[in-house]
Amino acid sequence: MHVNARRHRQPLKEIQRIGQLARTWQRNIPDEQRPAFEQAQLRLIDEYIRKGERARRQPQEPIEITNRLMHEHDARSARILDRTLRNGIVPHAAALSFRDGSREEKLDEPHWRRVVPPLEQRAHLPTVDVFLQHSEDQHDVSHFNSNTQAFVPNMEEHVLHHEVQVS
Repeated sequence: MHVNARRHRQPLKEIQRIGQLARTWQRNIPDEQRPAFEQAQLRLIDEYIRKGERARRQPQEPIEITNRLMHEHDARSARILDRTLRNGIVPHAAALSFRDGSREEKLDEPHWRRVVPPLEQRAHLPTVDVFLQHSEDQHDVSHFNSNTQAFVPNMEEHVLHHEVQVS
C-alpha cells in the first residue's frame, strides 16, 4: 500500500475499531461505567475532517529542465534532476557532469553500439564442424540401460520365461 493511502486510511480504521469496540464492549465489574466510545469517535471524525485540508498536497510547479549545471537550477529542480540522474539508468558520468560540469571523460556508449570483435580460432584447439543429421526413424530416448551403458530409445522386450536345460 502506498504511504499516502496508508496515511489516509489509518484514521478511518481507528474510527471503525472504536465503533466495533463500542458494539462488543461488556462489563467486567457489576458497577463499571461504560466508556464514551461515541464521543471519542466524534472527536476523531472531527480531527480527521479538519486535518483533511492540511493533509492534501498542494499542487507543485513543474520543474524547469535546462542545459545548466546543478547549482544554476532552483533547489527543487536540482534535487529532482540529481535524483533522476543517480537512479542507475543514465551513466554515472552524466550525474557528475550535472553536478560539477566535469567533462573529462567521454560519456560511455551504450552496450549495443559497441563493436565486439569475433572470437578467433585458437591454434591448439581442433577445428570443429557442426552439422545436424535427421533420419526418418527418429525415436526419443526412453531410459538408460546400465547393462549396455547406452541410452535406449524405447522399452526392450524381455523374455518372460527362460528355458532351463536339465542334465
